[in-house]
Amino acid sequence: SADTIRAMLAPSDHWPPNDAWAYHDWHYGGGGDNKHFMTALAEELGEPVSLEDFERKAQLLSYASHRAMFEGFNAHLWNPNSGRLMWMTHPAWPSMEWQMYSSDYSTHGAYFGVKKACQPVHVQLDQPDLGITVVNNTRTPLRGLRLQMRVVDVTGVGLSTHEQTLSAPSNSAVRVSRLEVPKRARGGVVFVKLSLLDGGLRVLAENFYWHAARKSGYRQLNGLAEATVSCLAVLR
Repeated sequence: SADTIRAMLAPSDHWPPNDAWAYHDWHYGGGGDNKHFMTALAEELGEPVSLEDFERKAQLLSYASHRAMFEGFNAHLWNPNSGRLMWMTHPAWPSMEWQMYSSDYSTHGAYFGVKKACQPVHVQLDQPDLGITVVNNTRTPLRGLRLQMRVVDVTGVGLSTHEQTLSAPSNSAVRVSRLEVPKRARGGVVFVKLSLLDGGLRVLAENFYWHAARKSGYRQLNGLAEATVSCLAVLR
């Protein structure tokens, strides 16, 4: 996070990335090369212009990439996947990369992406082919489930909905559907909300994606207006 970078580096080294960043593993060549990450970030979200802009874009990319890493495992659960080795979960010293959470225990987008993907009961959008997979990584078969999918554009206008019933055997991943992006949305980015409910309409799992047919389409995310969020806590 930007706060972690400010804590580990002198103010003069906060931006742009320099040798002080490289000393903390942010290398542009050799071991731990981050060039691919930076190229993807620039292609999808635009070149970062400040530490705050870099953090916002890097957190978004880290969440999506780490979630995909483990959802790719889910999609082929037990056939052929039986494990996933990640280097590494966290560093022993202040580092810029290879971590789900930092040496000061700051949780990154990567941490929450992995947490989302590793839910015991899970619904996901498979990135290679836009298939919808339901994962039941428990010992209990699940029957009478209901999948709900809603696609909206960046202004919140609904584009399509889909609903179906299904079952998920224990310790299994079941391909149940596929996302069909509406034609009028294929030039930009869309939001996809997936919900998995039981027979009593209790939510078992949810997931949320941003999808664009072209990498440059993700730049529409930069134009989103800030939203006012409110919540209510009920004490029992």
